Amino acid sequence: MKNLIYFFLFLSSGIIHAQSKITGTVTDHSLGDALIGATVELYNDTGFNIVAVTDLEGQYLLSQIDTGQYFLMINYVGYISQQVELTIATDTTINLSFQMNMGVQLDELVVTGYRVSANRVSCSQSAYTVSGSKANRSRSKKRTSPSRLSDSHRENYVAWSANKFRSPVAAPYSTFSIDVDHAAYTRGRRALKEDRLPPAESVRLEEYINYFDYASADFSQGEPVVIETEYTQSSRSKDVNILRVKIEGKAIASTANERNNLVFLLDVSGSMAGEDRLDRIVNGIKDMISSLDSQDMISIVVYAGQAVERLPATKVADKTKILDVLSSLQAAGSTAGEDGLKMAYVAARKSFIPEGNNRIILATDGDFNVGKKTETEVKELISNEAKGGIYFTVLGVGTDNFQDRMLEAIARSGQGSYYYLDSDKEASRVLTYGLTSHLKTIARNVKLQIEFNPDRVQAYRLLGYESRLLDAEDFNDDKIDAAELGVGQQVTALYEIVPIGADNHYSTSVDAPRYARTKKTRRAVSGELCSIKLRYKEPKGIRSDKIETYVSYQPAPSMSEDMRLSVAVATWAMCLRQDDQSEGYSLGDAIALARELSETSDDDKLRELVDLMEISSDLLAQVD
Repeated sequence: MKNLIYFFLFLSSGIIHAQSKITGTVTDHSLGDALIGATVELYNDTGFNIVAVTDLEGQYLLSQIDTGQYFLMINYVGYISQQVELTIATDTTINLSFQMNMGVQLDELVVTGYRVSANRVSCSQSAYTVSGSKANRSRSKKRTSPSRLSDSHRENYVAWSANKFRSPVAAPYSTFSIDVDHAAYTRGRRALKEDRLPPAESVRLEEYINYFDYASADFSQGEPVVIETEYTQSSRSKDVNILRVKIEGKAIASTANERNNLVFLLDVSGSMAGEDRLDRIVNGIKDMISSLDSQDMISIVVYAGQAVERLPATKVADKTKILDVLSSLQAAGSTAGEDGLKMAYVAARKSFIPEGNNRIILATDGDFNVGKKTETEVKELISNEAKGGIYFTVLGVGTDNFQDRMLEAIARSGQGSYYYLDSDKEASRVLTYGLTSHLKTIARNVKLQIEFNPDRVQAYRLLGYESRLLDAEDFNDDKIDAAELGVGQQVTALYEIVPIGADNHYSTSVDAPRYARTKKTRRAVSGELCSIKLRYKEPKGIRSDKIETYVSYQPAPSMSEDMRLSVAVATWAMCLRQDDQSEGYSLGDAIALARELSETSDDDKLRELVDLMEISSDLLAQVD
């Protein structure tokens, strides 16, 4: 008998475009089970090479593929590697089912159809003045064809398509769950500092915008959550305006009854060895302890070959005991994430503080193996525990086999944040400020819904939040989960607006509604661009509260500093991910704007932003 791989290809048809992606699922042929951790590698004779590893549902994604001939190689423990040759011209789905069989080797793929997406449009690289850091910085590497980060690291991201312009006649409501994650930005920063472009699908635009700090809101009206808006002319075109919506939770100090019960679930498997992994996590937690109250509780559960509770719930006042356990941790062995997850929840329930902040904080290098549980089962477990008051936050480190898709999903299910620690400085920032200052939840199930006035708006587009979109009816449904908002946390969202009277070549038109509003109703709202509604539950609340505000259709004559920063970052992110809706934006202009802001600020983030944007410009120019 010979080794046999059965390939089942399910492909749909469409239009050819320049770059494509391959998605699919790898399963066991005999049992039909998903094969977790199978390596799927695509390469050709020119040196192109990308690798993906299947996730908990056996799914993989290979992207940024040019038309041409390729070899596809599949590896899985216990099976002999198999290689096949195929032609890629479009987005393709290849579902793979393979098993051990000593009889026959199949070395041919039959392609029966194709599925494709629209052509990508690169942002323009308009000229800008070279000054400051760029004038003095020499590029350490030059590539005629710079690679994306995932070309050399086995990583897995959620595939998405950029939001398109929509007509308020056909779709008056834009509804989504807010997002307070920052992992996409720091993972992109790591890639650029390695002189690589981050994978396009890893650039979650909203996380780039929300990595930065903006001016504090006015809470004089007494609300725990405030909405602020700004509407101005966009830098994209005279026919497009931009709307900025910012949500902020009030900064409220914790009371004696609102102590923290934190369970650290630490991956100590062999892959976590090294200064940029377990050592970085441990040092960050040590820094964090100094910022906590002496009565806060800390537990530590570790998992490798098996799960072990290394530190039962201990008050921060007993700092020496906690530090001794942290200092003794070593990385070795395989991963047993499922057992660790169960044990962490047992520990969290054991020391549960009814009026406090109860949270599990997972720290891993990304390959979170949860044994026999599917990803859906894991998300349901974490979501149900969050409803019971135990939230879930994720800290990611490392590079190889980083399963961003899984970690982002479980953090969302636990109504918690997802951070990626690309440096010791970031670890200290997140654990001593970013996480600790927002441990207290001020609002749960936070949803935003904007209704656009068709008498003032021809078309609108939400920038980012592709994975957070909700149906319009989900807004009023308190059973639909959404994100949490911590004390003092800010969330910013941007919309592009094509106003009535402007040249609209961004979206297709639709017929006017037959049953329109009455003239009286239209007059009453004639001055409004849109209405903005926010729903949220108080931390212990069962029913949601609603806040509503309105935006005038008249754009402001100039942009605030917050608007200028958010637009510059959004433009940069669209160029990095090669957003097919980004035509008309200039990365050069965004760099000039960011540099201008950095020169009048003492914020290190802004100076670093300029440097990262300039690296991006160099790399994207080489791609072009």
